[in-house]
Amino acid sequence: MRVGALGTGGRIRRVMRFMFWRTAQTMLVLASLTNLITACTEGTREMPGSQANAVLAQLLQGEIDAEVGRMNPTWSPGLIPQAPDNARAWLGEIDDVVARCRYGPRNRSKHNLMEYDVTLRGGERINGVFSGQRCLYGVAQPLVMRVRFAQGRVGEVLTDGRERRAPVEAAVPELQKLAESVVRIDWMRRPALYFPPEKSAADIAREWEQGRR
Repeated sequence: MRVGALGTGGRIRRVMRFMFWRTAQTMLVLASLTNLITACTEGTREMPGSQANAVLAQLLQGEIDAEVGRMNPTWSPGLIPQAPDNARAWLGEIDDVVARCRYGPRNRSKHNLMEYDVTLRGGERINGVFSGQRCLYGVAQPLVMRVRFAQGRVGEVLTDGRERRAPVEAAVPELQKLAESVVRIDWMRRPALYFPPEKSAADIAREWEQGRR
């Protein structure tokens, strides 16, 4: 009886492990199906239209000029004096920028973020730059646009015309965010052009030693 009981217990454990494995597999399949259904029902991700808006181009250039103008040691401690000139040189490398949402209009989740795709004149692409803001389709249509640069300045801004359904000032926050994000992309790519070199361990030790005198 004891041997039989042990054998029965072993079979039960094997059955339970199998059931656990099947349950885990089923949950993975359901999760994949849910993601697929969500992707299919949230709509196609919006891309910019072909209508040029000279007012947006002028406003965006003003925001970029203001952002570069704030890149000095007085306004932004920690930046080197050459930072503004280096930022202008960086803007001269940009061909165009597309501002678009990560997902389609039906996705109302917090993960539907405004992102920027940057194409440089040399052909390099920098995709999915996070803007710091969400696409709140349930509140207002985000400003999906393409910005074409010429010699480091805004050449034209292309949209589907949606911005004309709201006052001009409604577009300003999104233009400010684009200006800030695009200028600062190069901070991460080439920090030596904007920040002083990091202090070495010897420099830090020397500061502490001098501080005791």
